[in-house]
Amino acid sequence: MIWQIKWVETIGISLEKIEGQAVGETLVLLTSYALVLQFKEIFKDTLLAERMLYQDGQTPFASSFNKFHENSAAGQRPVWLSLGNAWTSVNYSGQSLEIPAEQDNILSDLVIPRVPFCKFLSI
Repeated sequence: MIWQIKWVETIGISLEKIEGQAVGETLVLLTSYALVLQFKEIFKDTLLAERMLYQDGQTPFASSFNKFHENSAAGQRPVWLSLGNAWTSVNYSGQSLEIPAEQDNILSDLVIPRVPFCKFLSI
């Protein structure tokens, strides 16, 4: 599907711009592991690849979440491509790292390229 490849490439370009202007970390909420792998392929030879974390289905969510916080605490400004549990009930604040609220940039940018809701079920 050529349109899918073009869509991922276009989102990738936008993501580079968003991340480049981000004060803190960036979370990209995706709807499938296939999308995560497509983005991983696009960014594999870029400088951004060093800071990217991927929820690829092989690593437990908790491990990825902890790595995101560890990289944040180390000042690496990670970009995390995630899905599933990342959509709900997760505290992305720096409270666990004892960062004061006024200095908390653990998550400064949220990117949602595709909403995971069926259009036929919405009102």
